Amino acid sequence: MSRIDKDVDLLSMLPGELRQVEGLKIFREHFVREEELVVALAGADAGKVAAAAESLANYLVEQGPTVVRSARWQASGTGDVAELAELAAYAWLN
Repeated sequence: MSRIDKDVDLLSMLPGELRQVEGLKIFREHFVREEELVVALAGADAGKVAAAAESLANYLVEQGPTVVRSARWQASGTGDVAELAELAAYAWLN
C-alpha cells in the first residue's frame, strides 16, 4: 500500500524565485480570503484583456449564486472610493 501526497497549493508549484510568484503569495496572505479565487488574465493588448476580464466577471455573476456570489474584474482601489473603503475595512478588521 502506498500513499499519494496531493499539494493543493497552486502557488507552491510555481518557481519560488520569481518575484511575481512571491508577490502573489503576499497578496494572497494579506488580502484574499479562503473562499475567494483570484484569476489573472494576460495578453498583448491591455484593452482587450480588460474587456475580457469584465466580460468573464459579468458572465459568472449572470450564472447565479450557485456559481459565484460576486465577481470583480478590477483590483480593489482601481474603481471608486467605496471599493477602496471595503479593502481598508477588511484590512482593519483582520
